[in-house]
Amino acid sequence: PTITLARIFIVLLVVPITLIFISVFYERNFYSPLGGGLIQDWNILSMFLVYPLIFSACLYACHRYDLYLERLKELARLDSKDSLASLNDQICLIEGKVFSRIGPWGSVRGYLTLLGLLFVAFNAYARFYHHDTIYKPDFWTSSLYPVTFWVTNLYTIIVWGFVLPQVTFAIVALIAALWKLSDAMDGEESIKLNILSSDRSGGLRPAARLASSLTYVLFPFQIQLIVYFLWRGEVNIPFTIGVTSAAIATIVVFTLPLMLTHATLTSAKSKLLKEVSDRFQACFDEIMYNKGLDSDKRDILLAQLSAYESIQKNIIRLAAIPFDNGVFGRF
Repeated sequence: PTITLARIFIVLLVVPITLIFISVFYERNFYSPLGGGLIQDWNILSMFLVYPLIFSACLYACHRYDLYLERLKELARLDSKDSLASLNDQICLIEGKVFSRIGPWGSVRGYLTLLGLLFVAFNAYARFYHHDTIYKPDFWTSSLYPVTFWVTNLYTIIVWGFVLPQVTFAIVALIAALWKLSDAMDGEESIKLNILSSDRSGGLRPAARLASSLTYVLFPFQIQLIVYFLWRGEVNIPFTIGVTSAAIATIVVFTLPLMLTHATLTSAKSKLLKEVSDRFQACFDEIMYNKGLDSDKRDILLAQLSAYESIQKNIIRLAAIPFDNGVFGRF
């Protein structure tokens, strides 16, 4: 619900502002002439910017997913009202399973939350007992200031224990829904491609925009990795794990929607080409084997053969993947 999402976004803004306010005016540890203070902790400061951006990008990706579904419905409507009704039922069925809070997918959501909380616990343990794992020696830490320390921990619990697992689940669930929808399109579901669409993808270009929007969710995390490297000044295990994970995740969330749409596009093209081929063959057989065909009827059939041949060429010209230089440039 929109109200719930708005509340989460407000929390992501209010807690950092509260922490900075406490640091500046209450515990007075925001800046020290000796170089210490909260301002030295670039990692937590970058999180204040990164996680509202990640959350906003996730909402944008969900919006792009809705636009993609609307385009599929438009193409299904071109086929028939029955196809549209069937597609609507299939979408409701898929989303009811994938986005459910119970069953297997509910368990996935729970496991991701558990992993996030374990990461919070690891971070707290490292700050107390293995300070050098995260910080450089003699770096400032909020551990000496109780209010700052607990507000910082509260923020890490919110972003790592709740927001990040939910965003991760949203990305996984969106891709899973696309996967199941692609399988349905390859089976009984039917859409009719717009072969003269300006996007040269039969009207399925929104899939490329969806793929781009999923990478936007990961982009703020990449910013934080850069900040962490500049702050730490060296490559360590957390940085290596973060860079590797970000690189793999970015490639996966970009390519999978395109590959799944490629399967949907290929299946729809095959069905359309078969329909054109059947009609072409029927006209051809009528010309070749109907001995009593008059000249006017023959001319009409020849014109139809020419039209079907032109339609076939236009279908074949459709891009196999809804992809262009603009989408690749944004990636």
